[in-house]
Order: sequence, then C-alpha cells, then structure tokens
Amino acid sequence: MVKYQQVFMGVASAVFQQIFYMKTLRDFVVVMILYVDYFRLGQDFTTILITRTKDFYHRKYLLSICMYWNNPTIRVTHPLKSQPDPIQQSFHNGVHCIFYDPAVSLESIRYQQSLQDICDWSNEQIKYHGIDGFFSDPLNRYEIANIVKLNMWIDDIRKQGIIKPMNLFYDGQSRYGINNGESRLRAAERIADLSSVCAFICTHQKYSERFANLEQVQDFEHFARLCRAVDNQEFLFQLTDSDASYGMFWYEYNSQLTAPVTPSEEFCVTALQDYLKQFKKFEFTPEWFDDLKSWPAW
Repeated sequence: MVKYQQVFMGVASAVFQQIFYMKTLRDFVVVMILYVDYFRLGQDFTTILITRTKDFYHRKYLLSICMYWNNPTIRVTHPLKSQPDPIQQSFHNGVHCIFYDPAVSLESIRYQQSLQDICDWSNEQIKYHGIDGFFSDPLNRYEIANIVKLNMWIDDIRKQGIIKPMNLFYDGQSRYGINNGESRLRAAERIADLSSVCAFICTHQKYSERFANLEQVQDFEHFARLCRAVDNQEFLFQLTDSDASYGMFWYEYNSQLTAPVTPSEEFCVTALQDYLKQFKKFEFTPEWFDDLKSWPAW
C-alpha cells in the first residue's frame, strides 16, 4: 500500500512540476520513465538517472524533482533543548544508521562532476550564448556562484583543511554516494596532498556490520560534537523516510570557520561577471582555480 501511495505522490509531483517548473515536455516524459524504472527495478533515482541521462546538469535538475520524500527542513540549535532529535529521527525506528569516518579515501567516493566538467560546461555556455547570455539565464546562477566559491574553497582548504564533514551514503554499491559536499572533492583535485576526507556515512541497518570499526553516531549532540559545534550553532537537516536506503538526505550548519568563504549567490554572480569583463576571450581551465583571485570584499 505504501508503494502505491509513493507512486501516486510521485506522479502527482511530476505533473505539478511539469505545470510550474519543468522546461520541456521531454522532462515530463523522462520523469514518468524514471518512476516506472524505480518501481520496476528497485534502483535508487541517482543510479537510474546516470543510466537514462548523459548531461550532468539535466540529471541534477531531474533528480531534484524526483525524490518521493518531500520532508520539511528541520532547524535545531546546539545544544539541543526541547526539540525532537533530528539524528534519532533519521534512524526511522532502527531502519537506518549513521557512522563517522575521519578519513574516507577519495577513491572510495563516486561523484558525477569533475572540475574539468565545470570548465567544459562553462566554456560551452559562453561559446554558444555569450557572456551576457551565460549570466542572464537564472538556471545558471547556482553553478556560476560555485565557480567563485570553488576558487575560494581550494585556497581555504589548503590553509585549514576540510572543516565540515561530508554527507555520504552507502547503498550496497562498491563506492559511496554523495548527498552533500561534492564540491570538496572537486577542490581536492587541485590539492595534491589531500587523499581523504572526514565524512558521515548514512546507510541502512542491514549494512551496519560493514562499518563496525567506525564510530556510530547516537544522537544530535554526538553529531554536533563531531562537527566541532559551538554553543548556539544552528543546524539544518532534511531526512528521507523508512523506505529509503539511508536516513539523512542533507545537513548544513553555520560554522564561523567557513563563513569567510561562503559568500551569497548574488555576490558570486556579480563578482565573476565583473571579472570576465576584463577579457575579450576567456576559457576556464582546472589550473585557473589554483590561485585565489582578487574578489571584492563582501
């Protein structure tokens, strides 16, 4: 019964998205195929999308509208007082669990977009649409902002290392998947001596024996300590549900250690647009990210 409810919710969501957000009828058809594959093959949406779509940005866009869970963002403050514990909620009554690994090998993580991919996409957009067209498309803003942030993050990671643990998931495949923190792997491409990252590993209880040598996260306060949280630090969480292959989909917190290198999207878009005006012809390369640019103060 739950599965049929998910089908109904998924189809209804896709119809809603088609009316208000989807770019083309093709996207609507692809989403319908994805739902059929999901319930026919029992694979997660990320795996199906990799098979069905070749373009990273189209895949990412479709993934954002396909997840059948649509749970609200949970906002809590460390130390936790009267609110329900979001980490314990993510366990879904023992179905899921979270482990902490201070040194996950980069080679053990699968990710979908390299720094070269970002360069190729940006150069192609500028080539076909011009700089003005590149910046005027609202769908590009997030990726444009990440170009500036990546330049900042590479410099920052060289100086103080990775502060925020990544959020990985294990679903039985040979390598971990990423829920958030993928940009850290792209930054790591330009840091020769960085071979591992700290990370939370979210998984199903049936895989728990695989991680018996790791520290198992018990509750939010345990989670916050591993994040080196200070008093009154705010955390945000998004959870899945008991039918998913892991319990915590996304988290974020406002660390003062990373605040200097997390400018707003608006700042990044404007700063990069002004930067590119200096050049008659410009192409991004991975090497371009190595030296911190003189971005204006924000």
